[in-house]
Amino acid sequence: DQHALAFVPSNPNRMISANDGGIFVTDNNLAEEVAYTPLNKGYVTTQFYTASISRYPQEDFVIGGTQDNGSILTLNDPVGELTNSARVIGGDGGFTASTSFGIYYYMSFQNSRIYRLTLNSEAQLTSFARVDPIGGGNNPAQGYLFINPFILDPNYGNRMYLAGGDFIWRNQNLSQIPSGSQSPTSVNWKKMLDTKINEGTITALQVSTEPRNVLYYGTSNGRMYRVDNAHSDLYTVTDITSPLFSSEAYIKSIAVDPTDADHIMIAFSNYNVHSIFRSIDGGQNWSPAAGSLEGNPNGTGAGPSVRWVSIVPKTTGDYEYYAGTSVGLFSTTLIEPPTSPIWEAESPNGIGNTIVNMIDYRQSDGKIAVATHGGGIYTSQINNVVKNDNLVETNVLEVQSVYPNPFTEDVLIKINSPKTQFVFMRIYDSQGNEVKRITSSLAFQGENDFFWNGTNGQEQPVASGVYIIRITHEGGEESRRVILQRN
Repeated sequence: DQHALAFVPSNPNRMISANDGGIFVTDNNLAEEVAYTPLNKGYVTTQFYTASISRYPQEDFVIGGTQDNGSILTLNDPVGELTNSARVIGGDGGFTASTSFGIYYYMSFQNSRIYRLTLNSEAQLTSFARVDPIGGGNNPAQGYLFINPFILDPNYGNRMYLAGGDFIWRNQNLSQIPSGSQSPTSVNWKKMLDTKINEGTITALQVSTEPRNVLYYGTSNGRMYRVDNAHSDLYTVTDITSPLFSSEAYIKSIAVDPTDADHIMIAFSNYNVHSIFRSIDGGQNWSPAAGSLEGNPNGTGAGPSVRWVSIVPKTTGDYEYYAGTSVGLFSTTLIEPPTSPIWEAESPNGIGNTIVNMIDYRQSDGKIAVATHGGGIYTSQINNVVKNDNLVETNVLEVQSVYPNPFTEDVLIKINSPKTQFVFMRIYDSQGNEVKRITSSLAFQGENDFFWNGTNGQEQPVASGVYIIRITHEGGEESRRVILQRN
């Protein structure tokens, strides 16, 4: 997007352009093909909508979705110095995420076109797959947002939750989606039909880590919901909207305490509504928490728009809370009603009063990334944070269940892997003939879900009968029997 043009008075053929990408100059604006040279070195102007940081300190990178400049990945060396930066995909960059050890990167652009990518050490593309669901966002009145939220389950890197406008989509195993596709896919996607909302649009998502599998989502008309057992088809949805919330309020962000799924905070991005609420009982009760960020106690006045919130537990037993706003980044350490919180500006000489659209926080070492709209991405380190280690304490790959068995349409094969590794899963008939290769893909450390839909390698239905599931992994091989019963 072009915002301004200026001609050099001494040379009208020399022209300067100001746009979403920064500042550029051409020495011949009358050329048939005009060439521009960037003037951005040391001039930080990138407009970030989103940011996500690597899950582990050993893999120090940041990904951000930008206005009209795609998604940018930056790589840092062990002391935090920038070593490489690359624009990976184009368009208006949206939500991003990555799995452990940078095996898969997920990047999106406008209207929730989401890609799974693999990159080499120079941030060059080595493979891709489009992974958003067929039919997603198709409700004309309640479709995808322009910059539409998705989240990878922090406990399991193959599971994604996606805001679908009027309900949530869930994918239990993204790695089973074949590489090379430029089209939406049906592989492993399910509509979570009980999450459907009748009015408004789903605008924010967050998933818990302790305990796991609690999903929160919020809407454009101030409604909040909690989903327990979100990873399962036996999930339950609870409306946790407070009478304190305005029906005109837009929920932009949800923060979940990584050590306590019942400790949550939400941000309303509108002006003239109370901007931040907090709950310590899973949404049964809420209290205002914007404090000094508001012009008046009821949210009216000259207070900023709050775009993002984050909760950081400390080893001292208290918390640091962060709020990204239209006038910069703020923090507080005390939110205990009836005391009104005092929020203080962070990085006044760096971030300053630049719009902060998103905050990402890494619990393993306290790294925090802040996406600004016009000032680039800032990172810092928070000391004395509570670390949450979700490592699986087992030395062997375990087949936890094959369910349902017998089955009529789809069977779920659930495994528990002691580490991130490639697994090969094949189906054989009772005569020992190979029927189908279900997957040769990554199983992440912890629980993994794989599916077979009762078809062969040509996607044709197979006959009722007994079949063998054979799973080959680094530690050996496992087999399970399953019975297919056609109706």
